[in-house]
Amino acid sequence: MATHHDRIEGWKAIGAYLGRERSTVIRWYKERGLPVHAMPGGKTRRVYALKPELDAWRTALPPIEPDADAALAPGPSAAPVLPDFGLPPQAQGRRWLLASACVAIVAALALGLAFALSRAPDRTQALPRDPALAQRFITARDDLARRDALSLEEATTQLQAITRTEPDFALGQASLADAYILGREFGSIDDAEAFPKIDRAARRALALDPDLASAHRAAAFVDYWWRGDGRAAASGFRRALALDDRDGFTHLWFANILADNGDAAAAVREFAAAKRYQPGAPSIRIDEAWAIWSAGDDTRATHLLTQVAQQQPTLAATYDCLSFIALGRGDLAGYSRELQQRARFKNEAALSAYAQAVARSVAARDIDGLALLMMERARTADSGNRPDLSLEAFFESALGRRSALLTLLRQAESRRESWQGAGLRLHIARRWRDDREVLDLLRRRAPPPLT
Repeated sequence: MATHHDRIEGWKAIGAYLGRERSTVIRWYKERGLPVHAMPGGKTRRVYALKPELDAWRTALPPIEPDADAALAPGPSAAPVLPDFGLPPQAQGRRWLLASACVAIVAALALGLAFALSRAPDRTQALPRDPALAQRFITARDDLARRDALSLEEATTQLQAITRTEPDFALGQASLADAYILGREFGSIDDAEAFPKIDRAARRALALDPDLASAHRAAAFVDYWWRGDGRAAASGFRRALALDDRDGFTHLWFANILADNGDAAAAVREFAAAKRYQPGAPSIRIDEAWAIWSAGDDTRATHLLTQVAQQQPTLAATYDCLSFIALGRGDLAGYSRELQQRARFKNEAALSAYAQAVARSVAARDIDGLALLMMERARTADSGNRPDLSLEAFFESALGRRSALLTLLRQAESRRESWQGAGLRLHIARRWRDDREVLDLLRRRAPPPLT
């Protein structure tokens, strides 16, 4: 357990502990998943790291190149490094100036940049007209890149205020949609609350700017994960990539739906593109591990997720994936253990209550009670416009309850359901590989291709 003696505060001190320059450790935080945490305080908040986490991260990574930043390393007063959202180098340079200049220079640059870029084909660089609002927007985007629950909450609050003040700022609306998407994965917002908000913000952004790539991406996300419309989602992602093919988020989220729908080869290509534009991002490693599990390689997926958990132990999404991997192989104790870890970092009351109830049922070996808990969880978790019985079927399969599984499969047959979750379908089939009745019903649940 870490003590106060293990705590290192500030980028400079973290760099000194690792024997690297301040700029290098900031880059490692962005690109290699260096475990750094933030204390509350908005733009001026301090960062800190824990020595055991840094040591584990350094041990798990392959040998790191010599410090290429040392010759050009900025001094203690250098401007903070802002996240790379797939913008060209010249745009990143402009944002560096905006972050480091005094208020008067920020005002001039923001106004000039907004005017110049309003005529450029890449709409993702535009800024609010008001200079102070422009700086708040840059800070909010910085917070989005951090991915921890506290930063996402701060970013969401700021983006809500920005879009209220300047409702016709299309990128602000699209960024707010991104904040809700990331909040449901890494923060405390649940699906039932998140998806209507994502949809609203994405549609507003598209109404303001039909050629905004990030708005098409967010709308496509909703089409797949909430509306269950795979073909509309694929079309939306392709439109987003046609407008900006260097956006790592778009490649990543497109890879996710391809993997979930069962097109592993196409997913591999999109994951490769995502890593090219966002090397080392933890979210890519988590999602790629889930895709690997969906394709049937449980061992490799578990290994990758365990590495992420060691390097950045507070990411709730890691334990969500690990809990399903455990459940897929019928390991109820493992499911409960990973579920409790997810609840610990997700900070969601309903999830915490569910995790505690599952732990009690598993400890008592109460399979019927556990089934009731899991079926209720599946029903409340399914917030989509086209709910299906795939998650309930996966749960019953994991519990070994064949009769209940067949009942669900027959209901799905009568409703002509299409189940997108390739990993769920594969692991049900694997569990019942000698049962022709289950396999025949399950085979008919496969969704159409996204092409």
